[in-house]
Amino acid sequence: MAHFAKISEDNKVLIVLTFNNSAMLDENGNESELIGQKYLEKHHNWPAEMWIQTSYNTCNGQHNSGGTATQRKLCRYWLYLG
Repeated sequence: MAHFAKISEDNKVLIVLTFNNSAMLDENGNESELIGQKYLEKHHNWPAEMWIQTSYNTCNGQHNSGGTATQRKLCRYWLYLG
């Protein structure tokens, strides 16, 4: 399940949405944040660049199952839902 944060113009998280990872696959079958952003822009009428992929399994640069997280991923504890 992919998680994306909808960001306001003042960089506050407005909402976090999930959708099936298959909606963001490129031609090689790899997940693409850009494809996910474009999907959300089309279906939620919010600019693609204002959606940021996030992870509820990542914190302090580490994925809960081990390994290094992608830098663009937001830590679940940093999300401001206000």
